[in-house]
Amino acid sequence: MIQVGQVVQWAGIGLGGFVSVTAALTVLRTGPEFYGVAALTAGRALGPWQAGRDDPRVPLPGGSGEPAHRSYWWRQVWVDAGHALLAGVAEAWQRLTEDWLAEPASRRRGSG
Repeated sequence: MIQVGQVVQWAGIGLGGFVSVTAALTVLRTGPEFYGVAALTAGRALGPWQAGRDDPRVPLPGGSGEPAHRSYWWRQVWVDAGHALLAGVAEAWQRLTEDWLAEPASRRRGSG
């Protein structure tokens, strides 16, 4: 004889498996796309690409002159890393909210 508890347990296992598979497929489908967008944007955010040119985001040591001091380059690395990370995250977030989530929201608004 089948008990109600067993039916609920098997339904929960089935639903949990379905949700797990759906989540895994979603991550495998969208993960590389968002990583690619973030990596490309982060690469574009790095700069300046010309040797000897100072970066306006980084204060020069001593006020002015050649930015070839060690104290300048470690600042440059941290500024570039932080700027690239923020630019990549912002682009991925913008793609998620404006492209992916705006479409279903506009369909819901149009059908209501």
